[in-house]
Amino acid sequence: MVVDLDRLQRALEASPVHRALRMRLGEDRGDLRLSAQVGAEGAPDGLGQVVHGGLAATLLDTAACFALVRVTGHDWITVDLRVDYLRPLATGTLELGTTVLAVGATLARARAWVRSPGAEVAAEAVGTFRRAKELGGGG
Repeated sequence: MVVDLDRLQRALEASPVHRALRMRLGEDRGDLRLSAQVGAEGAPDGLGQVVHGGLAATLLDTAACFALVRVTGHDWITVDLRVDYLRPLATGTLELGTTVLAVGATLARARAWVRSPGAEVAAEAVGTFRRAKELGGGG
């Protein structure tokens, strides 16, 4: 099962956090891609130039989780998320990429990365997730 991007976008926008970050979905060669807009309010430096690490982790967690939702039709709950911060991430438009690593009956793993357009990857994460309800409120 692959959930179509319009349905997945509606599920993404159900969260006020995702709406505030103006997150949008797309794909590249079958892998889910996302974009987000992080303004000066997402920066801890007082200058509005570098994304807060916790916000970067939130973006990575969301991207990895939605990659799993797309291929399974189920929501997923984060069990563990390992984030590697490789370099500063500039505020503005951000690109996120995903790869589903494994999907089991109750657990799954996915990888995500984030960068500014045209820049090197600034942070990447691998997460383990537990299956939750079906997308759309089923069991």
